[in-house]
Amino acid sequence: MNLLTGALPSHDPNDFDFHTSESYAGASPEPARDYDFRHLHTWRVQQAPSCVAYSMAAKAQALAKAQGNALPLLCANWNWTGARMIASPPKPGSTLPIIGSHGHFNMRHARDRGFKAENVFPDVPENHDRVPEALVWGTPALAKLDRWSRIKGEGDPDKLRDGIMNAFRLLERGQCSFPGAVFEVGNTFANWPEGQAWDGTVGSHAGRHDQAIGLYRAVDDCVGLLSSWSERVYWVPIPLLARIGTWFTVIESLVYPEAP
Repeated sequence: MNLLTGALPSHDPNDFDFHTSESYAGASPEPARDYDFRHLHTWRVQQAPSCVAYSMAAKAQALAKAQGNALPLLCANWNWTGARMIASPPKPGSTLPIIGSHGHFNMRHARDRGFKAENVFPDVPENHDRVPEALVWGTPALAKLDRWSRIKGEGDPDKLRDGIMNAFRLLERGQCSFPGAVFEVGNTFANWPEGQAWDGTVGSHAGRHDQAIGLYRAVDDCVGLLSSWSERVYWVPIPLLARIGTWFTVIESLVYPEAP
């Protein structure tokens, strides 16, 4: 840990393991079957630069909805700005953080500062580099992240599949979010059976992108990725995802602060 900023390493080995969590133990084992959680997903095309913040907000919104809490649209830009401040505080004489944010910093910010409504700090281009005002910081959070875990299935498609299936079973009961993953996207990441797991109308055909895993198709062992770049579903085989060797994270629980 950086004693000056409190920032943790991007890939902290102490992050929780979903396979050893109480939530995972509470999911009833059963054969893999089709799942479709598009009805819980908040469809939106991102405007702020952080797909990580959008994915985090989408996971929280889905879990809250599965728990019967229909929260207003959560502001991704609020979490993006706060996470950047944790990851890299402003230089002397500047009010702006100097780097983007890893998912770990978004989780820490969502734990400590929570999620706020879109209308508090609107997610529009002119707000990309604006630090929230005192009024924004003082507005109560709608929900806060309580626990999160990693599905540690890097290089192991069976373990990854098992973790995703258990997350889906728990989501049906309102006890876990759908997973999300950050990974390099490009021509080698195929949208199965056709196309690519990349929206070619945005940016270049290479880079890192955080996408929610909201569907599973048992017939060809593919997950459906819900991107914040479009309202399309991108299908990718689980063995391919496992070979990428990335993080797969789930929100295990949220807390809802009482109104003052």
